[in-house]
Amino acid sequence: MVHAVASAPERHRATIVRLAEYEAFSVLSRSPKPIGMPAIDAERALRESFARATLAPIHPGLAWPTTRHTLERGYAGGRVYDAAIALAAYDGGARLFLTWNVKHFLTIATIAPAGLEIRPP
Repeated sequence: MVHAVASAPERHRATIVRLAEYEAFSVLSRSPKPIGMPAIDAERALRESFARATLAPIHPGLAWPTTRHTLERGYAGGRVYDAAIALAAYDGGARLFLTWNVKHFLTIATIAPAGLEIRPP
């Protein structure tokens, strides 16, 4: 999301997990330049960049099952967070998951829903 705000034009309708939107705001508003920017500018940039995006919430019933599903496959820590984002994106209609963090998301391939393609932007 940070890269998209900085330079990439929208080519397809995006599905964005609400939690990832908060994370992008946090990174944009606290990082030094050239990534960082004042909080008000970060909020505006995210709103404008993703005005046509579908916002996918993490449904209340998804949290504990995702954690259990991830732990049962031998993953913990940040991988639980990665799995929750991937599952919420899929649940929100995404079938193509774009991330600069491909390596982490590919390690959860057994957790990500079948039919969710993970690749870099």
